[in-house]
Amino acid sequence: MTGEGPNGAGPDARCGGEAGGQGGAPGVSSISRWNVVGMSQYADGGRITTKPYAAGGAYLHRTGDHCGPCRYRPTGRIGERACPFTTGHWAFVHRHRDVLAANHRTARAAAGLDRLSGLPELLAAERDRGADPP
Repeated sequence: MTGEGPNGAGPDARCGGEAGGQGGAPGVSSISRWNVVGMSQYADGGRITTKPYAAGGAYLHRTGDHCGPCRYRPTGRIGERACPFTTGHWAFVHRHRDVLAANHRTARAAAGLDRLSGLPELLAAERDRGADPP
């Protein structure tokens, strides 16, 4: 969950900053923050992690109780109630499509872009949102 927000915004994990270990949640060590960035952003390019640990809103909804009070629909990709984790996930997959398609553990997600309706609208909305929280 911690690394999902930066996925959509597309920071360069090698640059450090907030996501990379300066600042962050109280009680979370800088090593934990680096692990989160390394796994969620695939920052090591596959040296240690075998795939980026990226997920959309539907997965987060199935695996936790984060979505209960949220005004967004976890499965929504476009429109006012589109989940920012879902749009961020698909923007991440689109941005790294070639790398993900070449990895047997993520090839299905990359191929999913071909079946996704509304991809241009999703990417435009995600681009317009930028790094701002919803």
